[in-house]
Amino acid sequence: MLTLYKNEWLKMKRQHVWILILFIPIVGALLGTFSFYSSYELLTKDTNEWYQLWTQVTFFYGLFLYPVLSSVYATLICRNENLQGGWKLILGLPVSHVNFYLSKLLWLLTLLLYTQMIILLATIMIGYQFDFISAIPIVFFIKATIFGWFATFPLAVIQLSISMKTKSFSLPLGINIILTFGSLAAMVIGVELFYPWAFPSIAMAAPGEGSGTDTMTFIAVMIISFCILLLIGSWNFKRREIK
Repeated sequence: MLTLYKNEWLKMKRQHVWILILFIPIVGALLGTFSFYSSYELLTKDTNEWYQLWTQVTFFYGLFLYPVLSSVYATLICRNENLQGGWKLILGLPVSHVNFYLSKLLWLLTLLLYTQMIILLATIMIGYQFDFISAIPIVFFIKATIFGWFATFPLAVIQLSISMKTKSFSLPLGINIILTFGSLAAMVIGVELFYPWAFPSIAMAAPGEGSGTDTMTFIAVMIISFCILLLIGSWNFKRREIK
């Protein structure tokens, strides 16, 4: 398993994925900062400025950019195998195909974690430029960052399964963009608890800005959905080796 994970790293090094890890979170942070600054007096009146900045940043990043980025990462992780019939070669090797599937999933989750770390650092650096009066809620920021990463687990399995089944780069991305924007509709009609594309936004919400969903219920839904999707994904991948 560790060897497969290291092999995936060698593949990813050639694709300059670090550009996305740095660029997309910074774009999200800047968009959120612009929104925050444009309504600065209203948003900072009788409230913690850090929470308001985080809310604006995660609106763009957690609701739109982060879910879309999960699809881009998944496509890049599967790119080598999707080119020139690479899956046939991989599936013919004397290695556990379940471990191979898990190694790709772990790499996808690793990239998503790196991205979360960048958005946290970017938000804090931007916040210090405003000289906020309120103390920085560093414990909340760390919890929200980790919780937001955990919230992508079910989505990561879905994205990886889609990317493994199609050679196209644009098709998985297009599907994901449509479903990502569907998060707004899910929140309006109140079904965001069962909509994986909305999970990161819910998980990273500042106090008083969430959907009102009970935290323990949300965690239970995330864990159950991840386990079910993981079983289905790994089972489908094993079926693929038989065909």
